[in-house]
Amino acid sequence: MAIGIENPTAVDLVTMDPLGEEVALIMVATEPWTDEKVLALQSKTKSYLDYIESGQFRSAYPDASAKRVRIQLDTSYPLSKVAGEFVSVASEQWLKPLGLR
Repeated sequence: MAIGIENPTAVDLVTMDPLGEEVALIMVATEPWTDEKVLALQSKTKSYLDYIESGQFRSAYPDASAKRVRIQLDTSYPLSKVAGEFVSVASEQWLKPLGLR
């Protein structure tokens, strides 16, 4: 299964920080930012939120049940203005109300 923001159904990477009590669900973006890539990022972010909110994440990673959750974007290119705006809005309006970073 391919990873990256182009595949909204796959969680690209999960890492657990045993010292920081935080788990990161990581999205990977390896191409320059276009409007199409921002739409793909939006779709992927919604999929990650659905994965977390549905309880599937905690079922798949029971050791993460007591840890804070962070959604992280690892990108090979600087964010475009539109991508940066999306990340800011999603962080404030989608993640923060759910207690996510």
